[in-house]
This record gives sequence, C-alpha cells and structure tokens, in this order.
Amino acid sequence: MIAILLDSETRKEADCTQLEQESKGVLRFLDRAMLENYILFPDAILAVLNDLGETLTLEQAQEALANSGISVSGDVSKVHGANILANVFSALTKTRYQFNKTRDVPENISWLIASKPESLRPLGSFLRSVAELQDGRMSRA
Repeated sequence: MIAILLDSETRKEADCTQLEQESKGVLRFLDRAMLENYILFPDAILAVLNDLGETLTLEQAQEALANSGISVSGDVSKVHGANILANVFSALTKTRYQFNKTRDVPENISWLIASKPESLRPLGSFLRSVAELQDGRMSRA
C-alpha cells in the first residue's frame, strides 16, 4: 500500500499535517477539500447528466455552476464540491436526479480522461507526488 487518501473537507491544515505525520505518511489528504473539487467542469457534468437521459446544454451547466458560486477561472480548492454538484444536479434535473458520488464521480472522471485529460493535471500531479516517495522509501508505482 502506498497511502490512504482522504478528503480534508473542513479540517484545518495543521490537523491534516499532524495526522499525516502520526501515520508516518500512510494517511494523506488531498490538496483540495475533496475529490469532487477536481471535477467541477460544466462539460463533464453535462455529459454525466446526458448519459442519465437528461437533455441539457452546456450553457445550462455553466449557468448552474455559476449560480453555485463557481466561475471558470475561480479557485475551487476549498469549496464543498459535493454540495455544489448536488445543487447543480438538482437544479438542472428539477430534482429528478440527485448527485450520487459512487455513480457520478467515476463517470465524470472517465469522461474527463477521454475528452479533456488536461483538466485532470492537478489531480495527476498530486497522485504522482504521493506515489513518488513515501516515508523515505521509493514506492512501487
């Protein structure tokens, strides 16, 4: 095992650092509040909802994200990405679909890998940093 990755959510940075040190680097916290913060892209959200049978436009997805406080160039590292996705799904589908982390995050990431891989560079960089060196020894990654 290389590491156990956790969302930091509302934990203070000092608390995360302490837990990482106490676990000898086995526990690691994402550098964004949660995994969902890496996938707040209107086109990926649109693709997931269209796969669920919704007929939506990119403009609608962009507007829903903007209404949730997310801008194209804004910093999304500390927002509550899961709540934003829940609000966006609910608004766009008129509550027909609720955001489901185990269904929608993998679909969103798969779409991003296939269609817009450059958008996942921050997540990839973080994962590479975790895999490169753990507790002074080289990993198998």
